[in-house]
Amino acid sequence: MNGTGENGDSVLVVARQGSAPAAPMDNTTYTANAAFSSGDTTVPGSFVVYKGSGTSVNVTGLSAGTEYYFAVYEFNGSTTPNYLQAGAPVASRTTLATEPSIQASGMAISSPAEVSMSGFTWTAGNGVGRILVAKAGAPVDSFPVDGVTYTGGTNFGTASAEIGTGNYVLWVGTGTPNRISSLARDTVYHFRLFEYNGSGDAINYNTSAATGNPISQTTMAANPGSAVSDLALSNIGTD
Repeated sequence: MNGTGENGDSVLVVARQGSAPAAPMDNTTYTANAAFSSGDTTVPGSFVVYKGSGTSVNVTGLSAGTEYYFAVYEFNGSTTPNYLQAGAPVASRTTLATEPSIQASGMAISSPAEVSMSGFTWTAGNGVGRILVAKAGAPVDSFPVDGVTYTGGTNFGTASAEIGTGNYVLWVGTGTPNRISSLARDTVYHFRLFEYNGSGDAINYNTSAATGNPISQTTMAANPGSAVSDLALSNIGTD
């Protein structure tokens, strides 16, 4: 966590799981520890994770998919500290969910057409859902970012579904898409699946590869516009 100091000699950062932490008591000194639940408490459950004149601290020992609240208190004095309790800033953040340990695999596409593909199948991993990303002409090279949710669109090239440059989210959740449309003819498309757990700013993606993930598939070339005409047969012999 980061903050901007004001006019106290030092700051005290207090953290609590699930609700706002309790303020420190004047004339009371506290020992801080950035490992959550290891430092002194202002009340049971409210742990001091930082004391000093800095503006940031990396807090460890947190649980996955859990909301934590942090409050910062300015103070003066070391032996008999005087804490500014009124107006102390409080912020909360949810830790990432546990990353899925088994990636989706065995992806296949049974029905490529000229400008669409259907018949998507795969074996799900152990996440609560997965997202399908595709890129034309080259492998997917931008992966989903932990803590960021994406909206899929089964029309390839939807701007709001783009990750990086040219990588488009086609599907989010469980199940499989019925059809992916707005493709170009005779073009190779690369597909990659990412398992995830959690939602909102706690979502956590598995970005590793697996057997049959990623894959590529080429759309059909254009159907000839007309058939051969004026078919003629010349001499037909028996030799």
